[in-house]
Amino acid sequence: MGDLLAPWHILTLVVIGLLLFGPNKLPQLGHASGRMLREFRTALRGEDKTSDTEKPKELEG
Repeated sequence: MGDLLAPWHILTLVVIGLLLFGPNKLPQLGHASGRMLREFRTALRGEDKTSDTEKPKELEG
């Protein structure tokens, strides 16, 4: 199996991405996939988006 991601594999994927989506869409796709992975990791860890110091309005008193 050797080198799974050799430099020419990555280059081929970039060229195919450019052909499919164009140079203007690639940064947007990268940003969206990075955001998706970040949210996926936080969901796996079970972290909430609200911090522990914030209280819901019903509990303030």
